[in-house]
Amino acid sequence: MKGIVGTMALGSLLVFGAATVAVAEDVDADITAAQHDLESAKSHLQAAPHDYKGHRTSAQKHVNQALEEVKQAMAVSNKKEEKAEKKEQKQEKKAAKAKKTS
Repeated sequence: MKGIVGTMALGSLLVFGAATVAVAEDVDADITAAQHDLESAKSHLQAAPHDYKGHRTSAQKHVNQALEEVKQAMAVSNKKEEKAEKKEQKQEKKAAKAKKTS
């Protein structure tokens, strides 16, 4: 009976862990896409032949601010992923220990 419970616990950990990773990858993909789009916008603004009465410069500042926000979002995402990985490893060790004792 303990073996079945340990196997079920390990299985649920694996499913939950895989779902967490999939969600994180989707979020990271969107943030990465946004970063690429902002970099493209920055390049286009820099290549523009006129300043458009200061609006190009203003837009460049806003794009740079947005890029900084994206960078911070990626840092938060990375920290959350590291925390989730540590938690998952701890749970896997606990499940493996429970399986050994059964």
